[in-house]
Amino acid sequence: MEPTKRLVTPLSQGIIQSLGGIWSTKHFGIEYAGFLSNHLSHGVIALGRLGATEDRMKLFATEYAARTLESAKQEVNDIEFSEFPGSLLGKRESFTHLASFYEQRIEQNGTEET
Repeated sequence: MEPTKRLVTPLSQGIIQSLGGIWSTKHFGIEYAGFLSNHLSHGVIALGRLGATEDRMKLFATEYAARTLESAKQEVNDIEFSEFPGSLLGKRESFTHLASFYEQRIEQNGTEET
């Protein structure tokens, strides 16, 4: 018996851009209400993979963000990392700095090496 092939509808370019832009952790924090996690992108992708329309994904994102999310916090301390900041492992701090560190590394070295 052959396994059933599932067709996955690719996400539209507009949804992909929103995931990296207005719905990203650069815009909304990764946590809200003290300890709850932001699952906006997970929800949008899951809806897309389940065959939801682009309008439905946008409605979900708009309502989820308005109901639960907080704006991303701008961390004021300047941290420069020349190497991996191992001292931050397991801590719930400096997310934006760590994200910047990895973005710079990917720009410099590409995704394979990073």
